[in-house]
Amino acid sequence: MSTRLPTGLPRARTLTDAMVAPLAPPPDPGSLAMLRTEVAGALSRIARGLPPGARVVLDSHQVNAALAAPEHCRPGRMFVPTASNCRRAVGLAAVQRCLRRRPPLPCLAVAAVLADGEAAANAGDPRAPWWAPWYARLAAGGRAAVAAEAITWATHLHGAFEWERFATPPEVGPRPRRWVCPTSPRFVVRGTADVRVAADGQEVVLVVGTADPGPHWRDLLALRAVAGLLARGPRGVPARVVGWWPASGQYRVLDVDLAVVRHGASSLAQAAAVWVEASAGAAGRAQDGGPARAAASTQFGTTMGSPGRRATGW
Repeated sequence: MSTRLPTGLPRARTLTDAMVAPLAPPPDPGSLAMLRTEVAGALSRIARGLPPGARVVLDSHQVNAALAAPEHCRPGRMFVPTASNCRRAVGLAAVQRCLRRRPPLPCLAVAAVLADGEAAANAGDPRAPWWAPWYARLAAGGRAAVAAEAITWATHLHGAFEWERFATPPEVGPRPRRWVCPTSPRFVVRGTADVRVAADGQEVVLVVGTADPGPHWRDLLALRAVAGLLARGPRGVPARVVGWWPASGQYRVLDVDLAVVRHGASSLAQAAAVWVEASAGAAGRAQDGGPARAAASTQFGTTMGSPGRRATGW
């Protein structure tokens, strides 16, 4: 099966087909509940290695960094807003407006989102988006760069689907699935999605990536299922996760079963151990496998029973 999207408008049909294709029956809720207990316990044990004052938030970026280059993981880097790292937030808000036809075009919607954000920040509104105070301080050139990045991102997503084919209105920019470790509140797992669609009592989610899928795409898509399981139990596990990398014109479809969730849990535990060891000052031996990583590698097994459907690009 080709996973390269066509270069013309039919690519919207291809991604929509991936989202609305028939779903397999969900995994057994009892097995998922047992796995949830197992995963939460393993992550709690790993989190005990966090030094005082350290905090780890495991999202797709952190997991990918830990799996791809554990020796380069360095905690404590300050987050600084940029045009590229706020384009998703602005773009999602713009697509939400486009789907309500207020206004209907991404370029106009992005301009409205930025203007409203700036006004809220200048008024001291506590509900202002996180990027708004930074954006309000930018000069004209910086604002133009933010708008350009956001318009590109929003245009990609707005043109990605035949939106009228969804039986129920999709949720654009759903709240992340977030799990806080009960024994160490400074250890958090966060799974994000860009679009969520309800289908036959289950959910299908789209995750928009940057650049290309890379070697760890299964781990990153499975993270959304594991985060949902931890945060909401068996009902939080999506039936399918579709990954889309518009910059390279590629997509991947991961149909979620128990093997997929177990694989994602193993990857998450491995990444957690890398970041906990890095926080404890053990990043130098993380590459060779420190004690936390050695413990994590034995938790859930490493075999993907269901490899997902490979899909490429345009």
